[in-house]
Amino acid sequence: MQSPDENQHVARAYLLAHGDLTLSTLPSRNSGGWVDGGLVSFINGYMTLPGHPARHLSASERAQLDNTPWQGEGSRVYFEIPGTGYYLPLAYLPHAVGLRAGEWAGLSVDRSYRLARMAVLLACLGLLAWSFHCSARRHWCWRCCCFR
Repeated sequence: MQSPDENQHVARAYLLAHGDLTLSTLPSRNSGGWVDGGLVSFINGYMTLPGHPARHLSASERAQLDNTPWQGEGSRVYFEIPGTGYYLPLAYLPHAVGLRAGEWAGLSVDRSYRLARMAVLLACLGLLAWSFHCSARRHWCWRCCCFR
């Protein structure tokens, strides 16, 4: 969670996991959606890090964030995520699957986030393997593009 916009992408994945394909807009607010209060607490805890490379979380801050629970449907708060509205929701599908699976399994927000990152890694490796499989049938393409 050290990149400045990671918070927005995680929130967008959460919205997709809960069936929100598009963002909404409240009067006088940026585009966003209704996100679990536990996830918002988790995100806000890490937002002290981007832009401050010397800043580190203390052990107690880290322990608190590691154990942040999901708060459930009744705790949703409006979270602005205007930088993600133009991305195809399909890009967030692996994140969404991981977050939703973690929520369903009763994991903390941190563990669910880690599960989402693992789902993204597996999706990337699967796409890479599939691309190699497809290109193996077109070996002439590799010769032309990579082995001149």
